[in-house]
Amino acid sequence: MTVQEPALRVWLERAVCWRFAGTLFRAPTADGLSELRMLLPMLPDEARDGAAGLLDVPLDTWEREFHRVLGPGGLPSCESSFDKAALAGRGPLLAAIGGFYQAFAYEPDDREREVPDNIAVELDFLAYLAFKGAFAVDAQLADELEVTTQAYDAFLRDHLGFWIAPFLESLFGTDSEPYRAAAAWLQATFHRLNHDIA
Repeated sequence: MTVQEPALRVWLERAVCWRFAGTLFRAPTADGLSELRMLLPMLPDEARDGAAGLLDVPLDTWEREFHRVLGPGGLPSCESSFDKAALAGRGPLLAAIGGFYQAFAYEPDDREREVPDNIAVELDFLAYLAFKGAFAVDAQLADELEVTTQAYDAFLRDHLGFWIAPFLESLFGTDSEPYRAAAAWLQATFHRLNHDIA
C-alpha cells in the first residue's frame, strides 16, 4: 500500500458519509431514498451498521416526519438559528458560508430551495470538499490538497461543528423515531469524521 492510498481512503470515506448525511436530512424523495440505498454499501463498516436501519423506514413516513419535525414551523435546521450573533442579521454569516461555496465553485442544488446554512446543504458541501480532497490525493496535487484540507477543517470547525450538537440535541428531544435514529447516526459519524486525520 502506498502512502497516498490510506489518505485516499479517508477522503473517500468522508465524502460518502457526508453525502449520505446530506441526503438523509434533505426533504425526502424517492430519488433521495434511491441514492441512500446506493451509498449504503460504500459507507465504512462503523457507519454502515447504524445507517442500514434508517433505510427500512418507508418513504411516506420520512416525508411525514420531515414536514412535522424539520419543515416550516418545525425545529430550526439552519446554522443562523443557533448563532446569537446572527439573530441581529444573517448577512455576515451567510456571506461567510457563501464565500466557502464560491471559493470552491460549489453550487447547492437549486431544486432543494434550501438556504445556504441549512444542515443538508452544509453536509453536502463537506462531501463536495472531501471528493475534492480525494481527487487531489489521487492526482498527487499537493497544493490543492493543502487548500482543500484547510477549508475542510475550517468549515467543519467554524460552521457545522459550531452548531451540530444543539441541532442534534433538539432532534433527540422529539418524539420522532426516524429523526432520533438519524440524529444518533449523524452524531456518531460526526465524532468519527471530526477526529480522523488524512
